[in-house]
Amino acid sequence: MRGRSRNIESSQSGVHTNLEKVLRRHVESNYAKPFSEHTGTAFKQLTNLINRNAKPIILDSGCGTGLASILLAERHPDHWVIGLDKSVHRLDKHRAEAAPPNL
Repeated sequence: MRGRSRNIESSQSGVHTNLEKVLRRHVESNYAKPFSEHTGTAFKQLTNLINRNAKPIILDSGCGTGLASILLAERHPDHWVIGLDKSVHRLDKHRAEAAPPNL
């Protein structure tokens, strides 16, 4: 899969010096913000689907329009591909009818 993504530029030359400290803080804390109703519903539906047909999962976080998720699902029909994005506008660019059954 080749796209027209821009090059990544960063002044950081290696692993962040506080990475372990930040990760430990997150691991040891509880997420306090309540989930929205639609997120909870989607999670329950997804969990039920995966429990009925267990197979490896590919998570495409920040999937944008979902095109890469569709291509991943086509390339890996023996996996669940879960595309997540916070923008409904971007996700609506590709119709659900075009989605493979494992997406």
